[in-house]
Amino acid sequence: KVAETLDEFRGNHRYNLLDEHVRRFNASISQFVIWDDHEVLNNWYPTEILTGETPYTERSVALLAARAKRAFMEYTPTRPDPVDPERVYRAVRFGPLVEIFGFDMRTYRGPNTSNRQSTLNDESALLGGPQVEWLKGRLKASTATWKIIASDMPLGLVVPDGPLFEA
Repeated sequence: KVAETLDEFRGNHRYNLLDEHVRRFNASISQFVIWDDHEVLNNWYPTEILTGETPYTERSVALLAARAKRAFMEYTPTRPDPVDPERVYRAVRFGPLVEIFGFDMRTYRGPNTSNRQSTLNDESALLGGPQVEWLKGRLKASTATWKIIASDMPLGLVVPDGPLFEA
C-alpha cells in the first residue's frame, strides 16, 4: 500500500531504519538530506489532483505532501528554520571552506507541462520567488571557498517527463 496518512509516511521512515546496513551507514557519515519527489509520489507538484486509476484514495497531492513533509522533518537530520519550520531549503556550513545550499524543487513548482512557456510565470516556476531571493542573498553573503548546490533535479539538463514531446 502507498503511504497516505501521516502514520504511514512515518512508518516508511521507520521501516528503512530497521535495516542494519542503513543504521550503520547513518552512524558512519555526515548527511545533508534534501526533499525529493519520492518523499510523496513520483514527479508530484503542489496543485496536482490525482485522477484516474491510482492506488491513492487521497487525491490531493498538497495534503499528501504536507503529511510526507512532516514525517520527513521528524525522521531526517535537518534543523528547522526558526522563522519558518515548514521550509525545507537551507544552507549548512562545513568549516570555513564549504557551504552547502539545499533546494526544495517540489513545494514551489508549477504543474508538469512540456515546459515550452515563452515567459516566466507561475506555470514555469521551479524554486519560487522567496527561495530564489534567499539563495541570491546567501550566495552573496557566503565567505565559503566552495559553494555546493544540492538539488533533487538536474540544473542544466533537459529531462522529459512521460512520452517524448515534439520539438
